[in-house]
Amino acid sequence: MLSDPKLNLLVNSRLLVDHLEQAGLPDIARRCLWFEPSFPRELFHVEPVVPRNRQRFFFYARPNNQRNMFYRGLEAIQEAISDGTLDSERWELHFAGREIPRIKFPRHVEPFVHQNLDWSSYAALIRSIDLGLSLMYTPH
Repeated sequence: MLSDPKLNLLVNSRLLVDHLEQAGLPDIARRCLWFEPSFPRELFHVEPVVPRNRQRFFFYARPNNQRNMFYRGLEAIQEAISDGTLDSERWELHFAGREIPRIKFPRHVEPFVHQNLDWSSYAALIRSIDLGLSLMYTPH
């Protein structure tokens, strides 16, 4: 859909525009307006890297919001654990959202669950994450 030359687009961040250009949409910058989201910098900012034994993988987990594709995300994570991409020796899993059931993946992997966080706590969690998966199946 994004490659349709008749569409004008509004894109959330220059970083995403650059990514889309590199991913094969070379004319997207010509067809879109972009903006930087107005998140408060006291909450959403870069912090110095803290050395940890394992990296942190984040999944935006909302099973009761179909647009968040919770079960598709679980399938992808399960496959990544099974094939060793998300090796529990190297990765911690962190799920954030609402109404997250207790989940056990192959190889005895259980995610840390963060539910109903206030903005400050959510932002602190996000600043500590190395890689994330946040699925959305809806126009924005």
